Amino acid sequence: QMTLNANFPRREAVRNTCNFCLGFVSCLLAVTLVATAHTTYRFAPIFFLSIAEYTAGEQDVEVTAGTWTSSHHLNYTQVMQTLGSEHEFNYSAPRHGGELLLWANEGCNASAGFNPAMQQHLYRGPDGDGQGCGTRPEGCLEKYCGEATTAVYFAIDAEKEYRMGLG
Repeated sequence: QMTLNANFPRREAVRNTCNFCLGFVSCLLAVTLVATAHTTYRFAPIFFLSIAEYTAGEQDVEVTAGTWTSSHHLNYTQVMQTLGSEHEFNYSAPRHGGELLLWANEGCNASAGFNPAMQQHLYRGPDGDGQGCGTRPEGCLEKYCGEATTAVYFAIDAEKEYRMGLG
């Protein structure tokens, strides 16, 4: 009796091969789809966060001054005084970045009487006859010091970054 029950599924699979293959492929496909969907749903937040970080950088919230103010920046000292130093909204840090033009002091033509370390150098405004720098003040420095180097700066408050756990 026991031998008959153990051999029955094998005999049925051999006798009805098409039905067996169809059932096996259906089960395999169902398990594969469920496993793929489960993995996709499990990693979906990581996928969407990576898309958000790609478009906006690694920041959760960007707080800026309102359009009704005359400034484009927030006064973090005033925010801290208003909310108190231990308030949850004070777990943020000011960040500022931009581009700079830099000239090497060694590259300036000192023989022309131009010393960029002095306060009277021409890039601060036009010379005596009103021509020199014209409407493009950075042109004067290029005239005496050559080509500028473009640099990008990024300023952070290291103490506040450390307080948030980023430093």
